[in-house]
Amino acid sequence: MKVKCRLGIKSYSGQLDGLVYANFASRGVIIGKMPSVGREATEQNVLIANRSRMIANIYQSVSPAYKQDLELYTYKMYNLEEYQERISGNKYSTFCKLIWAACKHAQNPLDLESLITNGLTLDNCSQIKSIKVAVENGLLPEVLGYEELLAEIVSD
Repeated sequence: MKVKCRLGIKSYSGQLDGLVYANFASRGVIIGKMPSVGREATEQNVLIANRSRMIANIYQSVSPAYKQDLELYTYKMYNLEEYQERISGNKYSTFCKLIWAACKHAQNPLDLESLITNGLTLDNCSQIKSIKVAVENGLLPEVLGYEELLAEIVSD
């Protein structure tokens, strides 16, 4: 059976109509399979799901100006030579990449739990205060014009 994705969808991963889909971008293939029966979520699966939900909640409270800068940055990032062979992401996927990189930052790691309990403030997210600051901290690759992306992650 040959599956055709409508509306110009280049990739899809996830569950739909009782099947689990996986995208293999390098080969231009999407594979659909029946979900595994009897497999339970591991502790690691639950941890990743909870942290992903936290990131989604944080993203909802990000200022519109920051999201606009993130969108412009994402467009420029996926035009870099090293990203040409990858599937293009969107501003949310770039935000997730940024948050995970900030959590692993050597000098000043971001604490996801504190963002949820204390809210999104400039004090607890100083390393990602703006796209410019995030690039300068080495959390995102440098793109042309990143210096102009100054919108702060929280609105006043």
